[in-house]
Amino acid sequence: MEYTKSSVCGGNVPKFVNSKIEVVSDNNLVYCEEGVTLKNCTISLIGEGNIVYLSKNLHSYMLNLRIYKDSSCFFGEENYMNGILNLLVQEHQNIIIGSGGAFSYGIYIMTSDAHLIYDIKSRERINDSESILIGDHVWLGQFSTILKGSKIGSGSIIGANSVITGKKVSSNTAWGGNPGKLIKKEVFWEKDCPNLYDAERTRMYRKCEKEENIFGRQKRVIDWGKLDVGLKQTNNISEKLEILKAIQNNKNVDRFYIQEDI
Repeated sequence: MEYTKSSVCGGNVPKFVNSKIEVVSDNNLVYCEEGVTLKNCTISLIGEGNIVYLSKNLHSYMLNLRIYKDSSCFFGEENYMNGILNLLVQEHQNIIIGSGGAFSYGIYIMTSDAHLIYDIKSRERINDSESILIGDHVWLGQFSTILKGSKIGSGSIIGANSVITGKKVSSNTAWGGNPGKLIKKEVFWEKDCPNLYDAERTRMYRKCEKEENIFGRQKRVIDWGKLDVGLKQTNNISEKLEILKAIQNNKNVDRFYIQEDI
């Protein structure tokens, strides 16, 4: 357990297992709900005005998180991480991740390109940073990369080694490749792991009648644009915390539903 600023943690003190929180400047907050365990984590708050919100979780958080200035990172409840999840929240942007997700090994999520790119003729910058939304019950496959401007709807699947940049991923769709492309519509996934199934058990699970991971029935959706702008318009940590608490208190199943473009 390590802090460089004693006031950085709010809410409940997490359990530390080979983990540390590094804070360079003031006006930062890591807010933890009850039941948060940090395992092999390094959470670095580099500049001022940053907030990290970690919801309750039966599983350990395994994060390599660097958040730079006037930025926010939110995790909903009960996300599962197979390995270290790498996140870079840069240039006053936000990463919002819903609940019930599955994150495999070697995943990177980044809000910027790290360096500035300009058009030769106009001399205007052409690679602005953008926030990222990952909805509820999203499965990110091994070595997938989620880059700036991506909006991934609840119930979606991102295949192994995929790169998603600035895409709008509709709910209950499967995407894969580099660059990421739609593979299949109208799919859902379950957390059951078939590693030890025998032939009989495989036959038992040939069909699934569950419906809780099919999104879009209620369509009472959080306005992502409004949420993102709201977080960017204030550098007041208390105000940011209230916005993130409002996300956590919104239990509508379709809060992060993304409809397919027609």
